[in-house]
Amino acid sequence: ESTATSSGKTGGSDDGGKESNGQQTLMIYMIGSDLESEGGLATADLEEIIDADRADNLNIVIQSGGCKNWQNDYMENGKVQRFVVEGDKLTELDNLGKISMSKTETLTDFVEFAEDEYPADDYVLILWDHGGGIPIGYGKDENFPDDNFDDYMIGEALDEAGVHFDSIVFDACNMCTLEIAMALQDNTDYLIGAESYVNGTGLEYTNWISSLSDNPISDGDYRETIVTDYMSDCRSKGKIASMSVIAMSKVDAVYDAYVDFVKQAYADLYSGKYAEYTQARSSCGLYEYTDSVDLVTLATKYENDYSTPLINAVVNAVDYIDSDLSFGHGITAYSPSNYTEYYDMGRESFGKLDYDDNIIEFYDAYATLSLAYYYGTTEALAYTGDWYDSDIVSYYNGDSSSQDVQAAQEYSIDTTEIGGNTVVALSDSDWEILNHVYCDLYIATDDSHYVYLGYDLFGKYDDDWNLIIQNPTNWTYINDHIATYISVDSYSDSETDEWYQMGTVSAQVNGEDAMLLVYFSNENPSGTILGYTPYNFETNTPETEGYYYLNSNDVINLVYVSYNIYTGKIDDYYTITGNEFYYKDAVVSYKSVDLSSDKTVIYYTLEDVYGNTYETEAMSVVGGVIQK
Repeated sequence: ESTATSSGKTGGSDDGGKESNGQQTLMIYMIGSDLESEGGLATADLEEIIDADRADNLNIVIQSGGCKNWQNDYMENGKVQRFVVEGDKLTELDNLGKISMSKTETLTDFVEFAEDEYPADDYVLILWDHGGGIPIGYGKDENFPDDNFDDYMIGEALDEAGVHFDSIVFDACNMCTLEIAMALQDNTDYLIGAESYVNGTGLEYTNWISSLSDNPISDGDYRETIVTDYMSDCRSKGKIASMSVIAMSKVDAVYDAYVDFVKQAYADLYSGKYAEYTQARSSCGLYEYTDSVDLVTLATKYENDYSTPLINAVVNAVDYIDSDLSFGHGITAYSPSNYTEYYDMGRESFGKLDYDDNIIEFYDAYATLSLAYYYGTTEALAYTGDWYDSDIVSYYNGDSSSQDVQAAQEYSIDTTEIGGNTVVALSDSDWEILNHVYCDLYIATDDSHYVYLGYDLFGKYDDDWNLIIQNPTNWTYINDHIATYISVDSYSDSETDEWYQMGTVSAQVNGEDAMLLVYFSNENPSGTILGYTPYNFETNTPETEGYYYLNSNDVINLVYVSYNIYTGKIDDYYTITGNEFYYKDAVVSYKSVDLSSDKTVIYYTLEDVYGNTYETEAMSVVGGVIQK
């Protein structure tokens, strides 16, 4: 369910909101990357900027670079250039040649240049490109792929420049984080950005830039307009999104409350509550390719004495928010979960940001346990540094009532017959440590070949909470074509009845292999396609991080994989001629699937908080009846 809340206008700066008719300068730091070279998204935003009705006292200064193939006549491929918007065009100010846009000194130099050449009473900085918080960071320069901004580096660059902004705006994914806020709190009054990914077309520039004629930066109205325009555009295209405005004067209170919350979680870890924390953390919703977690959701899912103060502090700091994500409330924080192997990067940020020892020690201990439970105590050392916490491992192998620390295992799990059903029967304590239950589905096409249709979070239970083994009764379709669907993440809140599930669908987009990102929620139970990522089916890996926006006339065809049951190997990836459709005509549905006349193979996989997986045997089902 979307939410839109505001704590009121507080002015454009800490002086109480001056009414300035003086000069305004908007600085745009545009790292084009593959977003431009493959999609022309930077050019589209430049057109929106040029189209705005600009006030006479508004300067718009742009530095562009980081792109191999610009889709306009202003920018040179591989070069870094500076422009000012004049009339209905860009006027080039300088060509800096081939330098990295993902270096702190490059950002510092641009901000200093813009201030010197276009001094103003009020400044806004927009940082444009890929983003992702920890471990992704900000800024993907195609010409210097090894360079990147970690969160604290942006703060270092702006500290050096010495310019104070009314707001710093991220037209980049996943950058509305506590770490970014802590890094930038001395540089700006407000942070504007998304907890989630930013949909392909990004911010809508024309309207809010035009509004600065009558309502200048110092009034602060533009901040809310940035959010509402972006969210309206996303919804008009059937996308889900989020965007927040954070008052930096309230960030210290969030941080202090977070320290108290984590300090209690650290004590809990030494009370044998690894499983409880892990299950809570894994139920907070996923921000793609990052280990960010919404602070309100974390404090709600893992309740302790400091949950309410943390929630209140976040609510006070979020000046305005609009979010389609039921687990999105404005600010995320780095909390290792899915990508714990990269904890070193998060730990470096903690150090650079001078984080409290309680935060560092808690995540040292938690990351140690997570890696040791997954890889085993010896193999885990390959992913840890001198922060490896042998004391916490000894505790869990000694006096703790929790499972001893050992590498995650794959187990077979037996089924039994109860009440005329084939079921998995587990104790209450076993069910309590489970995170997910998946059902894998294969459908026979002839005597030796099966089509794999993926796995979904499907489970039917009897009155005693035994898992009933049966064919799925619903599946994902696109334009009435059954899809190869892989569940990626899910979230639910029993108190509000809000839920969502995200997954991928194998496809081709304009003839190229891809994975579609599909989203379902209580507000949109039929589902929608959010975008796609190029994919290599042979290696089973994405070709890039993040997702691209689909254009209305992009041609989609679903991809299927065929298995030979005698060799146990894939023998074909294929599409079906005649099933092609335009994205504008795509209709996603999660609907009843009748497998009563099919021969299928199904098996269930159960995952627990320690990384162990439990698989039933693969069972053949003919006419809806399990074959013994």
